[in-house]
Amino acid sequence: MNEVLDRFTKFFRPKNPSKREKIVVGLESCGNRVRISPDPLFCPVCYCAFASAPVVLRCGHSFCRPCIGYLIKDATVMARPLTNPTYQCPLCRVNINANDKLVKNYALESIMTSVMPVPDDAKFQPSEVEATHNLIMSQLKQQVHQTQLENTQLKEQLANNSKRNYMVIALIVALILKLIF
Repeated sequence: MNEVLDRFTKFFRPKNPSKREKIVVGLESCGNRVRISPDPLFCPVCYCAFASAPVVLRCGHSFCRPCIGYLIKDATVMARPLTNPTYQCPLCRVNINANDKLVKNYALESIMTSVMPVPDDAKFQPSEVEATHNLIMSQLKQQVHQTQLENTQLKEQLANNSKRNYMVIALIVALILKLIF
């Protein structure tokens, strides 16, 4: 088991977490081929592949036990006397009681144990490559669309704030001029 885990960690450990490529992994499930992104197999705090079953917080986000352990330790040290120590989920900032029991993410653990690395010399069918390409392009188009919507909203907010600021400045100047003359 450790040998498989070592190969898995070596294969999936990102060389540069900030520029990590999306790897599409082929899995066999009920005779059907399934494609998944490996991102859920990494801790979003330390960017390392989960070595064992990750823990899931009540907000639903999963992390490796050491990363959450550091948060709990800090929360416990920083807590005021006679209060329950709390920490925030690193992703969504929901407050979590440090005394809550950490629950294993068994679904993610079962996925991790079923992952088989694709060999470097593996040949992919053109349809597999095209399907992967289409999936990635679809995800990128969604991200571009979402970013464009956010950009439009921010431009509208900026325009509204500029108009409001202009009106406030105009009123202040008018009041100052009225007081002077």
